[in-house]
Amino acid sequence: HHHFAPPAWVSEVRGRPLLQPANTTWTPEETIDDIVTKPDVSVRAWALNLRGIHLARQKRYDEAIASYDHAIKLDGRLSNAYLNKGNIAASRGDHVTAIALYKKAHAVEPNYYLPLNNWGALLADLGEYAEALIRLQQAIHLDPKQVLPYGPIGALWDKMQDLERA
Repeated sequence: HHHFAPPAWVSEVRGRPLLQPANTTWTPEETIDDIVTKPDVSVRAWALNLRGIHLARQKRYDEAIASYDHAIKLDGRLSNAYLNKGNIAASRGDHVTAIALYKKAHAVEPNYYLPLNNWGALLADLGEYAEALIRLQQAIHLDPKQVLPYGPIGALWDKMQDLERA
């Protein structure tokens, strides 16, 4: 059985260093209330996103979603927060919500390959091979140096060849 989905927290990949404000700091004991006192809105939004990732890694998914939602409320262009929220939905089997969130992440940051990668990998898992291939190829086109899309796309080619032979 092919499993195409990327690791769930792949979404914080390399911390998006170019988009993350340089002075974003966050420590595990900080709550949403602590973070919202920071002076810069984009720093607050990123800190909330990082807090969400930390909580999700601890399987504290509802708290993570609250953190992502707050980040989105502060900065509706923070594709990473939609993406991370989508990963939780995907891990819970809520594929409709996951795909909607990956689409939103892609819409707000069209040059970021990861929403397309996760969207494509999820579609492949759901057996939507033709569209999955399109999304994964788009991801590779945006950032050919990133290795993540190549795993699912390779598995997808194998799977499609198996289907043709069947």
